[in-house]
Amino acid sequence: MTSLNFVSTTAFWFALVGTAAAQTPPPAAPAPRTVTLTLAEYNRLLDLSTRTAPGPAAPPAAAVLAAADLHIRAERDVVRGVFNLAGDVLQPGISRVAVLGSGTLAGASAAGQPLPLVADGES
Repeated sequence: MTSLNFVSTTAFWFALVGTAAAQTPPPAAPAPRTVTLTLAEYNRLLDLSTRTAPGPAAPPAAAVLAAADLHIRAERDVVRGVFNLAGDVLQPGISRVAVLGSGTLAGASAAGQPLPLVADGES
């Protein structure tokens, strides 16, 4: 074989291989994204989708007393004092908070504003 023949045959094979490599098959179509369900399962899922989620549980109390700072003075049969209370209001609206078990609360204020007081039980 002559060198010219050898070069032309080699060039032919390279061209043939290059053409075959350029003709890659098209990518396969993606698999369909389907799910097969029974009618009962489909109906159950529809029922679940229409249910509303239950709301958060109501707090067990309207307000919680977290801390108290007491400054009291006792004179004979009378005890007078100042209470600084800190806590959290858990429900909107007016809330009752028991402060004293047996005693008389004469007045209360929050941020310089008077608070309403209600006497419960025996006086």
